[in-house]
This record gives sequence, C-alpha cells and structure tokens, in this order.
Amino acid sequence: MKIAVTLLLSLTMPLALMGLVKDPYSYGYETNYSMDTRTIVVSGSAPAIIKDDVVLRLHPADPVDDPELISSDFGYRFLSNCSSCSRDHQGVDYPASEENDEIYSVLSGVVTQVEYFGGYGLYVIVEHEVYPELVYEMIYAHMRDNSVTKSLSIGDEVSKGQIIGYIGNTGISTGPHLHFEVIKNGENVDPLEFFADNRYADSNS
Repeated sequence: MKIAVTLLLSLTMPLALMGLVKDPYSYGYETNYSMDTRTIVVSGSAPAIIKDDVVLRLHPADPVDDPELISSDFGYRFLSNCSSCSRDHQGVDYPASEENDEIYSVLSGVVTQVEYFGGYGLYVIVEHEVYPELVYEMIYAHMRDNSVTKSLSIGDEVSKGQIIGYIGNTGISTGPHLHFEVIKNGENVDPLEFFADNRYADSNS
C-alpha cells in the first residue's frame, strides 16, 4: 500500500518539480498544473513575453534618427579603401548626416562598458536582460568624444530612446558613422533582423 501511495504521488506531482517540463515565466497570468495528466493548463490573458515561445517583441527604439540610411550591412564585405577594416562585419553602420547625429539606447538597460579601444574607437556597451536566459548587449562604436559619453559610467541605467552619445569617427573608420552591434546570449546577430523580429507589423508598432 505504501508503495502504491508513493507511486501515485510521484505521478501527480507538478511536472515542473519533476523536471519534465520548464516552468513558464509568470507575467501576471495564472498557471495551473493538471494532477492527472502530463500537461500544463494556462488561463488568463497571454503575457507580453513567454520564455522559449514565439518571437519576442521588445519594441526597440532606433539607434539613430534616420535608420534607413545604412552604409554597411551585417556579414561579409570587402572595402577596397580600408585594408584594416573587418571583413566579417558584425554590425550595421549608420553614416552621419544632417538627420543622423545623436545616438540613442535602443532598449532600457545598464551600461557595462565605456571605453576607447582599438578599431572601435570610443564605444559604449549597454546590457539588457529580458530574463536570465535571454540577455542582449548593444555595442555603439566610433562615437564622438563629448559631454554625454563622459558622463556615462559602468553601472549607469539608461532608458530606451535616451541619448547616449553622438556619431563620430574614432578608431578604425572610413568616415563619421555609428557601428551598431546586437549580441544575443553572447552571439552576434544581424541588427536589422533584430529590429524586424521585435516589432509588430501592424499600425500599433
């Protein structure tokens, strides 16, 4: 009888506690575990973000005022006028213009680096933790040395759309532009795909 009770309890435990499924993140909706089937029943309105589910929509701001103006895309390239420039381009370049001067943080986050180094010149890194298993880092490089970047320090919190600097020509650069990178869980991804995936296609974007 004791063996039967133990077996019954093991079969009716919440599956998340048994390690068979991941417990979904709770964003104000109710999660109920069915005690007689191996399923999870979720009730209530759907959350804005569900771990390991469909495309996340973070609604990022643009890093510059004219994001359509791009001088170099993500991926392999060859620049005849810059032998020391990267062939495997890990970001997107936004050239300076009358419309493009200010640089904005695309999401709210925490500054993890403000430094002048190598080919990046003056650059800032902002980290955005969506949840523990999903962390983005945004790199803003070739920035102009100015009062905005001088006021930023490691650990500072920045808001989405906040000015964090100005387009410059520091480091290895063929002209004034912002080199912008998106790193997802330690791996570079195409910034243009990041923006496309995180915005709604309808008028509410």
